[in-house]
Amino acid sequence: MTATSIKDRVEKATSMETLWHKPDVSLVKEVKQPAPAFPLEFLPEGWRKWVLHSATAKNCPPDFIAHSLFIGVAGMLGNAVAVQAWKQWQEPCILWGALVGLPSTGKSPAVDVIMDVIRKLETESAETYTTTVRDYEAKKEIAKQYEAAWQEQVKKAVKNGGTIPPKPENAIAPEEPIRSRIIVTDATSEKQPFLSKIKGLHIG
Repeated sequence: MTATSIKDRVEKATSMETLWHKPDVSLVKEVKQPAPAFPLEFLPEGWRKWVLHSATAKNCPPDFIAHSLFIGVAGMLGNAVAVQAWKQWQEPCILWGALVGLPSTGKSPAVDVIMDVIRKLETESAETYTTTVRDYEAKKEIAKQYEAAWQEQVKKAVKNGGTIPPKPENAIAPEEPIRSRIIVTDATSEKQPFLSKIKGLHIG
């Protein structure tokens, strides 16, 4: 094949422009359709004012605040509240949600509004739980001593062929308290079944 024949074939070949259509660049452009207005009129007056005030304070859309409020309240209700359509059908208060928006549109500040309240409640609950545990430990030790005394009575009754005394109520150890939880951010798969039994905690 000579240089002349190669040149002739190249000139007769179909150009790439006729083989490929121009790409539709709109597919990679950011589509910024405005979100529909949040129906604030459906909120009670007190919550409506709170949402608007928080949105102004955090410089974010009120729908972000309202969304965080709904999810936060649902999480605090957890498995302590359920709706019963009929006897065999109960549904706990479960809401799944996510804030969708471009960077720096106020998603994190909106979540922080309700999370600050929840963290405060968690702190107060932890302080109360510390007192509850101390009281439990004291009652547990008292029950242990009563149980030891009862066991001695049982030994004497068995040895002497007497009547076995019933175990007294004050010899029964109290039930160990479980700290109520509102949020869990570091639960392992092994611990989730235990946490799911706590009243007022929802794990999603």
